[in-house]
Amino acid sequence: YIILAYTDSNDGDVTGHHGQSDIWIIKVDLWGNIIWQKCYGGSGNEYATNIFPSDNNGYVIFGETDSNDGDVLGNHSSSEFDSDIWMTQISDTGQLLFQKCIGGAGSEDLYFGVVKKNDYDYIISGITDYGPSYDVHCTPHGGFNDKDYWVFEFKDCVYYAPATPATPCGADTACSAGGSGTVYTVAPAQNAWSYAWQLLPETAGTINGDSTAVTVSWAENYEGMAAITVRSQNDCGQSNWSELKYTQVQTCLGTEETPAENMALRVYPNPAKDYVVFEFDVKSSTEIKIYDAFGREVSCLPVSRKKTVWKTKNLRSGLYYYKTKINGKALSGKVVLW
Repeated sequence: YIILAYTDSNDGDVTGHHGQSDIWIIKVDLWGNIIWQKCYGGSGNEYATNIFPSDNNGYVIFGETDSNDGDVLGNHSSSEFDSDIWMTQISDTGQLLFQKCIGGAGSEDLYFGVVKKNDYDYIISGITDYGPSYDVHCTPHGGFNDKDYWVFEFKDCVYYAPATPATPCGADTACSAGGSGTVYTVAPAQNAWSYAWQLLPETAGTINGDSTAVTVSWAENYEGMAAITVRSQNDCGQSNWSELKYTQVQTCLGTEETPAENMALRVYPNPAKDYVVFEFDVKSSTEIKIYDAFGREVSCLPVSRKKTVWKTKNLRSGLYYYKTKINGKALSGKVVLW
């Protein structure tokens, strides 16, 4: 059995007493023999009203304190006559694992109990005579020294911290002509209440929405690589930003790529899906090298006739670049695959 009490003694069965009144926890067997006992507190007064088993086989204790020494750290009270609500967590052998003072510059007392929602979330009902101050965000309704009911929720924000979302899902390529939009989604993150999205660079467009799905409206005629990331948030704070999702944005104003250096080369269809045709008059054998948006070579096409077909059916959609030499002239351009 675990017994919750308080003590003013420091003899007999009581050892380790700190000051005036300490919280005293005793573990006894079926016949009342003491297995272990511990005193918790400081040089002032500590009382406890509630004890709960925790998931690590230890215990969570709620009470109040007017100390700020010994086991007690962080008391908010402005005088030795005022108290804070005091939460402690101990192991199954009585070792103090965690302690926290909750209150303001006045006096907070735990008169009305604690409701345990789970091991990481408690509803606490007490009274306060001063606020707003520190943890007390409300203002007592009466005059000086008048006390109000004070009810609040205490959560373990390590356990309830919002998780970092996965990499967003969305198109690998997009067109900015006409201010067209692209939808991005993300799987729900644990403990998330809402989401914040960020587009890089910011000049690439605007984000509409703050949930697991948003729409990016691209800036008119923006062209280049853009990245989007998302983080989750709740009353415990914000997560880290997710991994970046990259999208290659083109104006997509034309359907055919015709290099200005040599009007004899035609590249069509563009944008393309299953194939791309390179058509030009070639007087000697050459080759066309194809690169993805990250500069990696994905294909090398030998050229010995007027039309050369690049089969793209099994390639990912996105922006690709080609380079070739025609009759001694170096030419390059881009192709968009859908």
